[in-house]
Amino acid sequence: AKFLGVSPSFLSHLLRGNRAVTIATITAFSNRLGVEPQQIEKFKKSGLKPSKKTTDEVDQSVDFNQLTLDQFQVISDWYHYAILELTRLKSFQPSTKWVAKKLGISVVEVNTAVERLGRLGFLEIDAKGKWIDRSGSITTVGNEFTNTAFRKLQRQVLEMGLKALEEIKYEERDQTSITMAVSFKKLSQAKEKIRKFRRELCAFLEEDIDDLDAVYQLG
Repeated sequence: AKFLGVSPSFLSHLLRGNRAVTIATITAFSNRLGVEPQQIEKFKKSGLKPSKKTTDEVDQSVDFNQLTLDQFQVISDWYHYAILELTRLKSFQPSTKWVAKKLGISVVEVNTAVERLGRLGFLEIDAKGKWIDRSGSITTVGNEFTNTAFRKLQRQVLEMGLKALEEIKYEERDQTSITMAVSFKKLSQAKEKIRKFRRELCAFLEEDIDDLDAVYQLG
């Protein structure tokens, strides 16, 4: 509520369906959350029309919307990927408190993320309590939130880079830069070289599958 600039009671009434959602509210919230302009227009059109759906159709819509929001959060919050990668470490402990301490986030955030990853089928917790990464190679989930989600993720990566610059020993990180004159027409080729390098570096660092002992973010 504080982030959106409204009172807790106002937000509570909206979430409970006790208060009508106006165009002004949709616009204000969407702008604050960084939603794409075209998506804001779709919210305006769909959010203000009376529903004539059957109960089954409404239930399916709710399930679909939940998964869409889950996908958005997984794309946009760095710690979802980090949790999946942590499960591969030889020192991993299947404890939300342990994960929270390792990642420097709250236990509530870990619990919410674990539930979300489970709904999407990315994380399995078996009968013995073992956490299993079922995500495969996650790239882009195709939905209308993707651009906004990736901008949010990259903002978090940059913020973590600034934090690492001050808190992580030089020997344990690599933050370098170079300034150069370039031929702009080669930019697309340069991006492809970067993508290829990322994949090659990832394969190199992960090849000792039984000796993984740290999770890094490459940005």
